[in-house]
Amino acid sequence: MTEPITCDLAENAIDYLLLAGEQAKDGSPRMTKHAMATLWDGMELLLKARLEAEDWTQLFNKPEQANSSKFRDGDFFSVGFDKLIQRLKDTCGFEIEHPQAVILDRLRKTRNKIRHFAVTIDHATAVSLIVKAYSFAIDFIGKELDPHLGHNLETNVELLRSTLSEFEEFVSHRKSEIQTEIDGNRFSVFLDCPVCLQEALYSDGGEAICLFCGRRRDGESIASEISDQHSGWMSPKDRLCSDPDVEECPECGSTACVAVGSLLDMDIAFVCIYCGESGDYERCEECNRLFSGENIANRCDDCFGDLMDRND
Repeated sequence: MTEPITCDLAENAIDYLLLAGEQAKDGSPRMTKHAMATLWDGMELLLKARLEAEDWTQLFNKPEQANSSKFRDGDFFSVGFDKLIQRLKDTCGFEIEHPQAVILDRLRKTRNKIRHFAVTIDHATAVSLIVKAYSFAIDFIGKELDPHLGHNLETNVELLRSTLSEFEEFVSHRKSEIQTEIDGNRFSVFLDCPVCLQEALYSDGGEAICLFCGRRRDGESIASEISDQHSGWMSPKDRLCSDPDVEECPECGSTACVAVGSLLDMDIAFVCIYCGESGDYERCEECNRLFSGENIANRCDDCFGDLMDRND
């Protein structure tokens, strides 16, 4: 007689995370693709396990229609991701911080491409995402799941830690390979790549290049990706009240100047992903564009010139 398949929601989540690691270790393009989809499935289940520990009815898309029989049979529409994040905050008092939110969003979008469309992803990017997702998962389990579960998940969590250690070796080796090139670009500003999420993206002659995963795109496209990735986690109200995340660069004129001070909490205010120039640019109070150089009556050179002409 074969042994029955049995696992609760939290155990199922961790099993998916471990399976993603096993698939990624294969190293082939096919299994790397499946690893990304499996990884996201595990992360979503992990978040749902925390919600279940607080109130199982909140797993239903419409909690008012929750039914224990349907819950046991899995015969219901479960809560979508956006509602899941909000319910974790409202019901459990757990709010995902911005850097972790970016990781989850990147995984979710990759998974959706794999399941519903098409995807291109390299081994280095896959391993980078696994490392970041595993790190989040281990912290999440320790802080949010262990206090609410009546059984011990430590064995599987230790397997998760062991897998994380293996992949961290790969990431560390890759970082050491590119460190000389990073050091040689001492006048460049390095940002987190919107694909592999490693701090290895810089601009060179209109092109944005990630030294970790090797991705190259025109600067304006990458600027939009960075903005979309980070502002996607702002509420509509906050987005309306905030300044634009990508603006015309006062140095080269391309629409690729990213507000890294507000988006990424960096010391400098703006970086152009097209030309690579950066600075704490001012905003012209007349035309609202960014400008560099001397601040004359809070206006850019053009608007200040127009002001002088009007006053002649």
